[in-house]
Amino acid sequence: MAMPPSAGLRPAAPAGRSRPMRVLAAACLLALLGVGQISLLHGDDEDSRPDLTVTEYDTIFYKDKPSDYGTITDVKSDGSLEMVLIDGTKHTIAAGSYVRTVARRPAAKAVKQRGAWDMKHDDPDDLIKTVQWGYKDYPAKTKDEALAAASKEAALNLATKAMDRWPNNTDLATKTVLPLLQDKGDTKGIEELARRLVKVDPHWTEGYEYVAKVMEADAARSDELLAWLGDWLKFQPTAFRPNQYLARIHETAGNLRLAEEEYRKCYVMHKDLDSGLGYARTSLARGDAEKALASATELFTSEAQADEAKAIAGAAKLALNDVAGAQALLEEALKGKLGDESAKMAHYNLGVVSFRSGKPDDARTQWAQLDLPVAKLALAILDRKAFTEIETLKTDGLKELAKVLNACVDLENGRSAAAVGLDARLSARHLYLSELAKLILNGGTNAEVIVRDLQSTPGLESQRWQIYALLLGQKFKEAESSLGQLPEDDPYYLAYHVCASQGLGHADQAKVWYQKAAKTSGGPSKWISEVALVYQSGNDTVIDEKFNWPVGDMPNDGWQYSAPGTGIHIHSDGSQLLLDGTQSANPEPVSRAWVVEQESRFRQVKLDIDLTGLANATAGLEVLDNDHKNGVALAVRSDSRLAYRVSTNGVWAAWQPLALQIQGTHATLCIDYQFGRMQAFMSDEPLTKYPLSSFGSPPPEVLAIGIFGTADPGVAWKIAGTHMQILLKPQTAPAGTRRLGDP
Repeated sequence: MAMPPSAGLRPAAPAGRSRPMRVLAAACLLALLGVGQISLLHGDDEDSRPDLTVTEYDTIFYKDKPSDYGTITDVKSDGSLEMVLIDGTKHTIAAGSYVRTVARRPAAKAVKQRGAWDMKHDDPDDLIKTVQWGYKDYPAKTKDEALAAASKEAALNLATKAMDRWPNNTDLATKTVLPLLQDKGDTKGIEELARRLVKVDPHWTEGYEYVAKVMEADAARSDELLAWLGDWLKFQPTAFRPNQYLARIHETAGNLRLAEEEYRKCYVMHKDLDSGLGYARTSLARGDAEKALASATELFTSEAQADEAKAIAGAAKLALNDVAGAQALLEEALKGKLGDESAKMAHYNLGVVSFRSGKPDDARTQWAQLDLPVAKLALAILDRKAFTEIETLKTDGLKELAKVLNACVDLENGRSAAAVGLDARLSARHLYLSELAKLILNGGTNAEVIVRDLQSTPGLESQRWQIYALLLGQKFKEAESSLGQLPEDDPYYLAYHVCASQGLGHADQAKVWYQKAAKTSGGPSKWISEVALVYQSGNDTVIDEKFNWPVGDMPNDGWQYSAPGTGIHIHSDGSQLLLDGTQSANPEPVSRAWVVEQESRFRQVKLDIDLTGLANATAGLEVLDNDHKNGVALAVRSDSRLAYRVSTNGVWAAWQPLALQIQGTHATLCIDYQFGRMQAFMSDEPLTKYPLSSFGSPPPEVLAIGIFGTADPGVAWKIAGTHMQILLKPQTAPAGTRRLGDP
């Protein structure tokens, strides 16, 4: 005797005649002999519904002892049975010793029998339950993958036959056929069935949704999807799913007006909290900060949406000029769980908070970590630099802001390109900038007339430009008289005093005003930097190195060199400092020659370099500490473009490109140095500076300034330094904290 085993455990049938035939033969013989009853089906009465139970083994029931479980392998002529029990032992059961037998019945068979009964008795509701049991319930319980697969296949076949039996039954399609087709990945079958039944019942929501999912997965069918959703809304104008679909589609496409309304329907009518977030988000994007704040605040108590809602509410408060309230909400949101895009926007808005709070360095820290077009635009505004990636901006408003920024930058740098792209008819702002462009193009001609036009635009910026117009027109006396319009702590007030005094011939006064202007921030920094050369370089020392040394291997005049195992020869010849050879493999692949200078005196360096033999090498100008562990390298690469890289504690970062390219085979590389900060510039455009790097505080006492080159192993290359000019400030004073030579 054996107890019933757990599902999925059964011994293999012995070799010989097939098992179904053996069981059938046993049943027939027993019935003829009358030695017992054998039941091959559960509920073998054709009017009773077969149950959904699984019998894993053949079972023999006795009158006076527990049943046996196993496999009936043979029926003897006298009616006795041969059986292999589940423990593997063989038994012979005498005729007349048992009451009845029940044949093994796997799940697939149970599904077929129950389904056949359901269709015969016109019971689609029960058939749905049968399919679901065979496809989900039983496979979830058994560990036998083969039995589970057979059950699922039987359920799928039953569902397909049932759909033919009841072709217009949308409940049957929704609960059985469509989910099963989706599980198989049969998108064609899904769409054909759903489309057919939607024609039968235009209010069948699930059918619309199945077709929409198929279309949504295919980007090429976006127009079809929109048309399908439109048909859906004709019959169900306030339904949740089509409005949710359209809201996402329209938001992605930038049609915020439609997206906002569709999110509103889903939120207000269907209480969908994710749609509530969408409604708040699109309201904010459309400029309705009060509506965005109100709807976002309603979601603070929702655990799933609270953090995202706080990020939106923080942005809304910022738009409403509640800077402190915005900061609190944004910081709280970032402590929670935000999506990647929401986190980026929260950091961006915290940068705006810092900027409005008078903390530009904190704003820069927030924006610099973000790979967002709007953050790049913010940095450009902060640095008063042109923004060249206008088409990456998502909204017309941001694109317009970028164009205005570029116009202002052009005007501030005296370039007539400010007039390009500006339409005086478009807005008062464009009219204002167009007048400034006219002023620049005319070189200050008719300055008084333009000033009168500019006076129609109120505000500090307009007042600054009015005085600038007078200075440009060389109306120095009028400009000096007009300076009273500006606050005395305004950095432009100080800078304009320098120009006016110099224009009137008051050089000493101009220098005093310069010294005040140089200590302020927020003014025309590039102009201040350039003017510094005028007012600070009077006692500067200029080291003019022309490399006119005797021919030989060793650099002269205090120069040092290093090429450890690189295969590169460093020597002088023909008034040139040469680095040439074939690069060897080496952990330190840089060859360099340098001279040391006191950091407190260093102001600027220019290097003329012949790159005719550069090949695939990289070469240029370095400013490092004396240990060559910290600093910056400015180089020309094999594609003739300029790049730089930074060394920190002896580790070089990757090369970063500059938006510059040399023409021909000769270049002049320039680095400007102020208070530990290094900037590159081109010799023919000294006002345009490109930030490179900064030394820490305090900076090193001694700097190594020189020429270098590097390449991959096996590359033959050659460069020649032909001229280097180093500008040094005057000697330092014997006492005091200020370094002489600094402003």
